[in-house]
Amino acid sequence: MVRVVVVGAGVNGVGSALALQRLHPECQITIIAKDFTPNTTGDGAAGLWEPYRRGGGFTPDSKIVEWAGITWQQFSEWYSKGEGKTRGLSLIHGTTLNSVLEPPPSWQHIPLGYASLTPDQCAQFGPRYKSGSRYTTFIAEPSKLLPSLLRDLKALGTRLEVRCLSSLKEAADEADLVINCSGLGARDLVPDPFMFPVRGQVIRVRAPWVNQFHSDEADESFAYIVPNEWAGITWQQFSEWYSKGEGKTRGLSPIHGTTLNSVLEPPPSWQHIPLGYASLTPDQCAQFGPRYKSGFRFTTFTAEPSKLLPSLLRDLKALGTRLEVRCLSSLKEAADEADLVINCSGLGARDLVPDPFVFPVRGQVIRVRAPWVNQFHIDVADESFAYIIPNQDTVVLGGTDQKNNWNLKVDAADSRTIWANCTAHIPSLKSAEVVEEWVGLRPYRSKGVRLEADELQLGNRTIPVVHNYGHGGCGVTLFWGCSQEVARLASRLILRHHGPASKL
Repeated sequence: MVRVVVVGAGVNGVGSALALQRLHPECQITIIAKDFTPNTTGDGAAGLWEPYRRGGGFTPDSKIVEWAGITWQQFSEWYSKGEGKTRGLSLIHGTTLNSVLEPPPSWQHIPLGYASLTPDQCAQFGPRYKSGSRYTTFIAEPSKLLPSLLRDLKALGTRLEVRCLSSLKEAADEADLVINCSGLGARDLVPDPFMFPVRGQVIRVRAPWVNQFHSDEADESFAYIVPNEWAGITWQQFSEWYSKGEGKTRGLSPIHGTTLNSVLEPPPSWQHIPLGYASLTPDQCAQFGPRYKSGFRFTTFTAEPSKLLPSLLRDLKALGTRLEVRCLSSLKEAADEADLVINCSGLGARDLVPDPFVFPVRGQVIRVRAPWVNQFHIDVADESFAYIIPNQDTVVLGGTDQKNNWNLKVDAADSRTIWANCTAHIPSLKSAEVVEEWVGLRPYRSKGVRLEADELQLGNRTIPVVHNYGHGGCGVTLFWGCSQEVARLASRLILRHHGPASKL
């Protein structure tokens, strides 16, 4: 058995021991340190994932990016397994500012939704700021992360020993391999004269309404504010596209934000899907106004159909799918020239099927230029209904929720209400440039989404049909999950009607 001594019990010492113990379970690993959690330097740190203060510029940038990326992947794995709370992991959106012009960092591709701030966006924070960025990242609170890692190590048989070493040779006396993660202690243990401390002092406060990090790296105003607290199939597809670098072409952007209600509502059934879902406490709700009784915040995707749909059509054309512009009078007209019909006609299903349960819910929005708005904000209270949703180029202000209203013209009274409600939440929107006002009809169905197999009789032919309509206001949210179920249903119908070798 190979005896290994790891010197140091900070995150790097504990992490190194865990990585080796998993790779070589036959090793007997002992961690020796004068202090373990909760008495390490890391226990007092905020734990924001951001390659920062990394020491003199001598470490190759490629290694910094590699190591930071692997750490991000591990945080993502833990988080996706539901281990966020026990590991001290939270996803958080925020902003970094600097008073000098700095190029985007080499690690910008790792966190979610990294975007450099324009000069105008920087100026929103004050005239001295010349560069900056915003993105969604992890907080890994060492005071919770370290105990969780030590539990993993103990379960694997790793030994922990509290002892103050005078040199590395002392550790080597009882080991076949020494791993030195002694941090600042390396100055004396190695000894390494290039080691020196950089003192950090922080203040921890209770401020539950603060839900973004803010980092000011200007020498004259250096500060950081880091909150410490606590995704479907369509989400998985958005995540896959985004991780492949297809966010811009697909119209995808990760975004953090808040939803509020004036009545008490339980957490939604989908709370486990987006990143970092957290219900708001009564005190947090009250920070937005006395009428709010419940709410939540999370990190999600915006998927702009004006960009997503063209990208999907490109995929289809590449696969040989034909596109035809035509107005149908009934589904039978489509069935005349098909062996299988998939009906995704939305509001049109009211006449094509016909389905009397389908009805419109009118939505009116205003698009503005407001690049300083980088969070969504939704107020579902009847008396102040509003939503503010940043897209890649504009911010969408809404809205209306008018059942059985077929009016496709912009209504001036609705515009005034939307403007008043949205600017009440974010007053700076009053100075935003209006780009467009738009009206659309959401395809609701009083009996819910219809996703099922059906048949059409055409003379002596029976044509199988798959219906997929009635998604209301969440067509984008549900589209890939529904599309996959449609494909499974259609595949079974093809097999039943045409056999396993059929190409239709």
